[in-house]
Amino acid sequence: MLRVFIGGSISIKSLPVAVAARIDKIIEKELRVLVGDAPGVDRCVQQYLAAKRYQEAVVFYARNRSGDHCRNNLGHWRTWSVDGRGLSGAGFYAVKDVEMAEQADCGLMIWDGKSTGTLNNIRHLLRSGKPVVVFLSQSESFHTLRRAEDFAGVMV
Repeated sequence: MLRVFIGGSISIKSLPVAVAARIDKIIEKELRVLVGDAPGVDRCVQQYLAAKRYQEAVVFYARNRSGDHCRNNLGHWRTWSVDGRGLSGAGFYAVKDVEMAEQADCGLMIWDGKSTGTLNNIRHLLRSGKPVVVFLSQSESFHTLRRAEDFAGVMV
């Protein structure tokens, strides 16, 4: 089963209609969705998948020294915890993103054009030779990237 890492910017608080249509195609193809537990896009994607009663999702989250704590799992899906002990700040939360990029076959990123976390996810997927579709929220446009060089055209 193909695995799609869906992620994006924390600043985005609602799922764009065009992105929902892409997720509908993912659901139709019965692909496994890898999603984080953060507010913003992660939470929006979870809300959408839960409303559709889609079961092929796995929620990734970072685990600290005090144990497991998944911030959002709105569909009661399986979870995957990633060891974040010894890390803090953005690095603590980024550890789950790196794991999702490694496990995914491709990505769908919803980006505000500013989030460094989403930018890092795009770069990690591309460096791993995995295609990623980037939805730029400012222009409401999709860009399919297969190589790091493709990214230059998006950053205009």
